[in-house]
Amino acid sequence: MVIMRYVVETYIRYDEKDVREIIRRVRPEEEEKMMSQFAQSVIENTNPKWAQMVRQEGRQEGRQEGEQIGEQRGEQKGEAKALTRLLQRRFGTVPDWASEKIAKADLSSLEEWSLRIFDAQSLGDVFSEKK
Repeated sequence: MVIMRYVVETYIRYDEKDVREIIRRVRPEEEEKMMSQFAQSVIENTNPKWAQMVRQEGRQEGRQEGEQIGEQRGEQKGEAKALTRLLQRRFGTVPDWASEKIAKADLSSLEEWSLRIFDAQSLGDVFSEKK
């Protein structure tokens, strides 16, 4: 943040394109982070009310993103729990390898495996790669 504030205050004539090019040459892996800091520095040096508004918008976006991630994780955990119960009911004790596979799976895989229970002859059939 200090670096970007210095750039903004010292080199007023630089626009976003110039700053982005400088960052790409010096620290390309941090381009997005530093551009965000540049924008914040410009806003704070131009109008403190804008800076406050941008921070509020950022917090709101962060909350929304956090809620969305929480909902996705909750749905994934619920699907994993349901799949585990169905497997226990159909095949008995669920081995560690299957529990680990379920814990690491994405939501679409969990949903697909839950549907396969009805046709599967074995636990392996549920997790097979063939469709």
